[in-house]
Amino acid sequence: MTNTSLAVVLLRLVLAVAVVIGLLLLTARLTRRVGERGAGSGRGVITVAARQPLSRTASIAVVHAAGRTLVVGITDTQVTLLSDQVGIVEPPTSEPVNLPGRTLSGGRSMLNTLRDRTIRKP
Repeated sequence: MTNTSLAVVLLRLVLAVAVVIGLLLLTARLTRRVGERGAGSGRGVITVAARQPLSRTASIAVVHAAGRTLVVGITDTQVTLLSDQVGIVEPPTSEPVNLPGRTLSGGRSMLNTLRDRTIRKP
């Protein structure tokens, strides 16, 4: 074995750690730049217009991508295309429809009757 001094070993250790930290910082900077531009940045933007959960692990989403509107089903293990439309389909902006409620004898709606039966009275 060669007789190397403690100072030489410590110097080599510090240089090795400096190289590793430098590579980590360089990788972080490159990753941040790619993340800012995005993978596919000049080809279009993908946006989620709406998402509705159906159960704990399943949901449905409306996605706008490259001039198309997609309706997709999403679970823990897969994404399934349910509908594909060319162009962006916006929801209708009409006023909500007021449907008449069922009425019981005496003209009271069923909802009001049930509400009266279930509300605690002081």
